[in-house]
Amino acid sequence: MTQKLIKIFSRFYPFYFAIFPIITFYSTNRRELILSAICLPIIVFVSITAFVWYLSTVVFKGKDDAKIVISLFLMYFFSYQHFSRFTKTLFFYSLVFALLTYVFIRVKQKTNAHVILSILGSYLLIYNLIQIIPFEIKRLWNKPKMIPIEMLVSKTLNKSELPDIYYLIFDRYASFSTLSDYYDFDNNDLFNFLLNQDFYVATESAANYPRTYLSLSSSLSLDYLDDLAEKLGKENSDYTPIFELVQNNKVASFLKEQGYFYIYAGDWWGPTQISKQANKNINLYADSSEFLRKFLGTTILKPLIGNYYKGNKLFGFFQDRIYENTNYKFEKLSNIADEKSPKFVYAHMLIPHHPYLFDKDCKRVDDKRKLPEKEKYLEQLICVNSKIEKLIDEILAKSKKPPIIIVQSDEGPFKIDEMNLDGEGRDWTKVSDEAVKTHMGILNAYYLPGFDYKKLYPSITPVNTFRLIFNYYFGTNLKNLPDKNYFIPNIDRPYNFLEITDTLRSD
Repeated sequence: MTQKLIKIFSRFYPFYFAIFPIITFYSTNRRELILSAICLPIIVFVSITAFVWYLSTVVFKGKDDAKIVISLFLMYFFSYQHFSRFTKTLFFYSLVFALLTYVFIRVKQKTNAHVILSILGSYLLIYNLIQIIPFEIKRLWNKPKMIPIEMLVSKTLNKSELPDIYYLIFDRYASFSTLSDYYDFDNNDLFNFLLNQDFYVATESAANYPRTYLSLSSSLSLDYLDDLAEKLGKENSDYTPIFELVQNNKVASFLKEQGYFYIYAGDWWGPTQISKQANKNINLYADSSEFLRKFLGTTILKPLIGNYYKGNKLFGFFQDRIYENTNYKFEKLSNIADEKSPKFVYAHMLIPHHPYLFDKDCKRVDDKRKLPEKEKYLEQLICVNSKIEKLIDEILAKSKKPPIIIVQSDEGPFKIDEMNLDGEGRDWTKVSDEAVKTHMGILNAYYLPGFDYKKLYPSITPVNTFRLIFNYYFGTNLKNLPDKNYFIPNIDRPYNFLEITDTLRSD
């Protein structure tokens, strides 16, 4: 009976070795991922394993040796990143697994080899499932529900009279004061352009939150995130509830109810690639899997394909593609005014955010070129300025009736000497006030036809953007919220909000 159970238990163990590395990678990065991200990789590698297993039974004229070889090869394929800590020599790494395979095949009692591999594979799979299952149950329990804000539309709205709305986010675009004080750069050209086009520029505006996913979820929810933080807890490090608020946001839901066509322009960052809520997505990365791309970077593929991988060309994530996608989105957005109205166009542009691929003339350059980070950032920002000006000119020229245009950034750049390029590995509570102001200051400008700009003010923050717009153009009854700004202790504690409003407003 025992022997029979062992045979049944060990029959499919090669599949354990095909699945557990994917589960492990997901478990390690689960705070940024949703469970569906593992579906495609599991299907791919289980299918490949089944096909290779079938071919191997022909080569080895039996299933026993085939299962051993396949299992050890899968370990060899998936374990490179872990073993590379001890040796970066591909030949030595390959030799170890070749010898290990030889030993297992030469074992006289094959049952022992199968038992060892089946126990090892099942342990690794079950261990990671035990890590994931409670986390996923808790995530489902804490999944945020989009509580509707009462927005009574008091005006009689005719679809033909509704203005198109463009919400353009330029990731990490610094405030005018940051560019002057930290980068020693005068951004008056853009400032004057916006004024000449009848924009209101909120020169003292700052982000409500210090990270993209927090900032956008707040502005698109027309509210602060206090309730969500209280529900999830200050020690929670799961980002996905915030991603959900961006994906299924209140602004788009409200506008779609009013008859708007929702157009979304995402980018290469996974959580903002596409929107299932949108009627139309604009993004060359729409079908790219960030999970699969990064996961394969931990495997033997990385050293095997060498420079091809180093160029980040695997699965479309390479500098030329980012450059192409940025230009593609600007081109599509400039022509979108011709499409049917009314429409809500929401674009998340990951620029001037690194990688720095544009020089000041918008020509293609290498992100790794030997220039100070601040200089590369400025060159890309100057290019962005020219693209913003051209885009606004074309939207205004092609629109049949004056549109609403909001030009904002979700956060500013980091003060690199204190917070690194992305704020990783640093205690944010110990940085200087200058570093806080550098990162929190943002670009914030409004083109609101017919609106009394006297109702706007220099320190308005994104959380109030659509409250003002909906009240004026749709007759809703939303009150302005106090303009507050929050920091977090580090990127692993996204819901531990520390108010820094007074810090930002101090001289």
